[in-house]
Amino acid sequence: MLYDVAIIGAGPCGLATAARLREKTPSALFTHDEHARYWKKHKQQANSLEQEHKRRKRSTDSGYSSGAEELKRDTEVRPSIVVLDAGSDGWTATWKQRFSNLNIPHLRSPLFFHPDPGDRDGLLAFAHEQGRVDELREITNVVGKELSKHEKKRQHSRKKARTTARHLRIDGRDQIDYYTPSTGLFEDYCDVLIKRYRLQGLVQQAKVADIIYDPEPEDLKHGLFTISTSTNETFLSRIVVVATGASAAPSVPNLHQLPLPSQ
Repeated sequence: MLYDVAIIGAGPCGLATAARLREKTPSALFTHDEHARYWKKHKQQANSLEQEHKRRKRSTDSGYSSGAEELKRDTEVRPSIVVLDAGSDGWTATWKQRFSNLNIPHLRSPLFFHPDPGDRDGLLAFAHEQGRVDELREITNVVGKELSKHEKKRQHSRKKARTTARHLRIDGRDQIDYYTPSTGLFEDYCDVLIKRYRLQGLVQQAKVADIIYDPEPEDLKHGLFTISTSTNETFLSRIVVVATGASAAPSVPNLHQLPLPSQ
C-alpha cells in the first residue's frame, strides 16, 4: 500500500506528528486556540461575545465528532499514515519501558512540552480536570519577577526603547511558574490524544533496515520512499518522518583499560 506519510518511531515525537497530521489544517502555523492566545491581545478591538462563541464552536475538539458521515469524511481527506516501531505495535511502548526501568517519577520537561498540537496548556488542563494537580512538581528559579510599570517607565526614560514587532511582544501576565508532570499523568494524557485523534491501529512493529528515495518513480508525479524492514516487509510512502530519538545502544568506554597518567 502507498501511504502519504510514514513515521518511524512511536514515541512522543511520532505521536505529536501523527496528531498534527490529523488536524483540520495541519500545515497552519497556528491552531484556532493558539491564534486566540497569541494574537487576540494585539487586535485594535476586542472580539464580541458572539464572535468568541463562534470561534470556540469552530475549534471545539479539533472539529471531530462521532457521526458516521464525519468519520467517512475524515478518512477521505486525512493523509494515510503508517507508523513503524521496532519495539512494539503500540504508542509510546518503548518510552514507557525505559521510564519504568529507570524508575523516573517525573519528566524533566515543563508542562507545555507535550504531543497535543491543538492546546499549549492541554496537559495542565488535564491535570486539573482529573484532580491530579498534586502530581505536578515545580521547577524553581526559572521565571523571574516581572518588572512593575513604574520600573518600565524609569527604564524607558533612561534609554530609548527598541521597537519590537507586534507579533513578537510577550505579555508578562502569560508567564507562569514551570512545572513538570508525573510520568503517569503524561502517559494518561497521551492515551487521551490517541483516542481524540483516532490514532489507534496505526503502529506496526517493524525494524527499519533501509530507506531508498526515488525522485521520479513510474506512473507517479511525486517522489517515493521505499522502506525495507528486517522482516523483509516493504512500505511505500510519499513522506518519511524519522522520530526514533536515541534508539541506539549506548557505547560505554572501558575506562579501566585506559593508560594511567604519568606521575
